[in-house]
Amino acid sequence: TKIIVPPSLPHVAIHWGVAALFARIKASELIHVLKLLLIERSVLVVGQSSDLVTACACAFLELLKPYEWASNFMPLLPTNMIGFVNSPVPFLIGMVVESKQDTIDLENDGHVIQARAEGLTIVNLSTRTVRFTTEPEIVETIEGCPTPITQVTSIQKKFKPIFKKSTSLKSFPSFIAGGLSRTELSTIDAIRRVIFEYLKGLAGDYFFMTMPRSILLGLACDVKVIFIVPSNHIGNIAKNPFGWKSYGKYNDAMDTFDFYPSLFVDSLRKQLQLLTFRLQYLEMMAYSQLFVEFVDVQRRTSLAQSAAKKTIGKMVRDWKRRRSSLCSESSLLDLRTTSSQLLEEF
Repeated sequence: TKIIVPPSLPHVAIHWGVAALFARIKASELIHVLKLLLIERSVLVVGQSSDLVTACACAFLELLKPYEWASNFMPLLPTNMIGFVNSPVPFLIGMVVESKQDTIDLENDGHVIQARAEGLTIVNLSTRTVRFTTEPEIVETIEGCPTPITQVTSIQKKFKPIFKKSTSLKSFPSFIAGGLSRTELSTIDAIRRVIFEYLKGLAGDYFFMTMPRSILLGLACDVKVIFIVPSNHIGNIAKNPFGWKSYGKYNDAMDTFDFYPSLFVDSLRKQLQLLTFRLQYLEMMAYSQLFVEFVDVQRRTSLAQSAAKKTIGKMVRDWKRRRSSLCSESSLLDLRTTSSQLLEEF
């Protein structure tokens, strides 16, 4: 008999919210918005539908995992409270307006313009655009920090035809009524996995290399020192048989290959620049309340797991001890029974 396993029930924020975001916002811009949230910069989600705005605002919280948003979150805020965007406390809020022109007018509001200079980014679902913060150096740092843009963009290209054909993803009522197909669910889950692994890697996936200090400094001690190295430098020439082609030009007239050290140095300089942006971003992220709480959760979780392992280990040891004791008593009882039987025979 054929066993059919039904797909899991769809989740509003995880599935419809994420799908709505990726259907309207470029993958690269969406990743940059998440990176801004990680360093506790405010985000305002604007649209014409309360269902859509609320779901997309909640979707940002889901996409931030394994981190938890530690500041203000209001999925819906009345437009007459627009002055809240000047709050010094980081926030993620949604706001509903009546028309597409109202969303543009909202972006040009004096409160919003001032807030953008202080870190606010606007995600406009109606115009399908993102107005990034004008805070000095922030956007440059965000864009310079390496991101999995290619992977997410590739998945987004595959997702767009699915979104156009889907009836469930067109509106919230149709989503509730019809749910999602296996293809739609698997595509959305693939997007979430790529983003999750990338954000998780920010907490420990660095371009670091350790070498014994004794080798480098001629010392007797063997203390390891950390060096920051680009992921693709001299190793590209040493490990890749054709890596040298990237750093020179072939001279047809002389039938020779001319190596240009400047090309190699420029490549190295660009990679070091990207690494500098990455370190700047990670420094801002490390001092955020979001990251401090993430570390604390990791600490409490690991301690709880360690305590659980000790308790389980003690239970196993006690069980083995009791079992050994019972086996010994059983063996002694069998020996006594055998002895009694032999005596009766004699």
